[in-house]
Amino acid sequence: MKGVVIKIKEGKELVWREWCSLIKKKYQKEAIETLKEERCIQEIFSIFKLGEDWYTIGMGEGECLPSNKNSELNRIHQEKKMECLDPSSRVKIENLYHLKVE
Repeated sequence: MKGVVIKIKEGKELVWREWCSLIKKKYQKEAIETLKEERCIQEIFSIFKLGEDWYTIGMGEGECLPSNKNSELNRIHQEKKMECLDPSSRVKIENLYHLKVE
């Protein structure tokens, strides 16, 4: 599982929440097809507050290949990430263990 933590830009927490909600509800089928193309078994995005700042944490399991730049959903997702997330704050997560019950 691969992971990343990124700070949400000031004033963009609600925009990011709304976009993630749209992915979960309106674009779920299309997002799942995108994950299949990327050979990603699952993707999880969560949000948390540390002090006065909001952060998002994303986790993906599988190969998680680069996204298809020709996909409309991927293009919009990239735009939302640029609008809402501070790329200079990006920190990769090192997984110490991952347990899964089958």
